[in-house]
Amino acid sequence: MKPPGESDGLDKALPNDEGKGFDRMCAPTYPGNLRNNVSEALPATPISGHWFSARFQELMKNAHPPLP
Repeated sequence: MKPPGESDGLDKALPNDEGKGFDRMCAPTYPGNLRNNVSEALPATPISGHWFSARFQELMKNAHPPLP
């Protein structure tokens, strides 16, 4: 299990010193396939394992029960 707010991967190929490539399933345009649903990914995802503030904020906004 990974912590909430940790990126799953890049939505497009970007040079980086960690050697991590892009993951098509992390792109908002991913159409899905027989085993995976259409993507609900946010754009501009960071390298996998890096902090993804926008996703964390979305998780907090959608928390149930609501956060104070």
